[in-house]
Amino acid sequence: MKYAAMFPGQGCQYKNMCAQLYQEDHDFRGILQDASEILGYDLWKMIAESKMSEFTKSEYAQPAVATVSYALYRNLLAQTDSLPAVGIGHSLGEISALICAESISFEAGLRFIQARGKLMSEILQAKTGFCGILTDLTQTQAEALTETVRKTAYAAITGYNSAKQFMVGGEKQAETILDDLADAAGGQYIPYRMVPMKANAPYHSALIQPYQNRLQELLADVDVQQPVFPIISTVSGKQIEQAGEIKTLLTEQLVKPVLWNQAVEQALLCAPELFADIGPNKIMKNLVLETDPSMQALAWDSAEDQPTIQQFFRKQEVS
Repeated sequence: MKYAAMFPGQGCQYKNMCAQLYQEDHDFRGILQDASEILGYDLWKMIAESKMSEFTKSEYAQPAVATVSYALYRNLLAQTDSLPAVGIGHSLGEISALICAESISFEAGLRFIQARGKLMSEILQAKTGFCGILTDLTQTQAEALTETVRKTAYAAITGYNSAKQFMVGGEKQAETILDDLADAAGGQYIPYRMVPMKANAPYHSALIQPYQNRLQELLADVDVQQPVFPIISTVSGKQIEQAGEIKTLLTEQLVKPVLWNQAVEQALLCAPELFADIGPNKIMKNLVLETDPSMQALAWDSAEDQPTIQQFFRKQEVS
């Protein structure tokens, strides 16, 4: 039986995430302790005790999400001894996927993520533009809407999250126009302030190009190997064929849209019987089900879903 591993990006974090597993599982706790030494601060204290205004900052949220995703993956692997047939990650989650696939070491990956998070906070402070979410529109409608907005000010789809949910970003003066056009088309525009775990900047758009060289510099000393299981990039929407592609993809990540829907379609070619959300919360599970409710999508960080996932692997052992 095959499964696809899904890794979430920033915005899935929550206070005290995976607290029970942290208390009960020595290996899980050890990974967070290792992360604390790498990051230079107590990561679990940040997760458990910090104010959300602090925890939401990219330089803290991203290492936390990536570390917990990796720890959850190791926990799943210890219980099932089964590698994914394919892995996909949403923005930051693509780096988590590469760490889990042993393409980038945990330490090197986490150091890069910490620096990347600081760069993203710098972009936020520069007030480069806005971001938000379009819902209840088709992809064709969303693309036509942003094309119309661009006649006045820059706006673009920055992420294809589901069949009817799209991240958007652009110059600040485009936001009101976007809101009005979405309403007229029968959709809804949700500004970043309605999604408090996210940051208001036009990440994954052409407005971030001035920072692209900085990402390239951060990756210069990162050693990259061929992944031990296939990874479909949400930058290209295609499977990563060679390790040499990875640094280029990660450099392009913040200036190109997140092709989540396209990556899921590619993952389906591997014929997985389960899409497992391996990270805090269950956002990736929900996005997949929003596109196709008939799919078997479950979250490892869900007390309700875990028994079903365990049963999936028990059937695999029997067969």
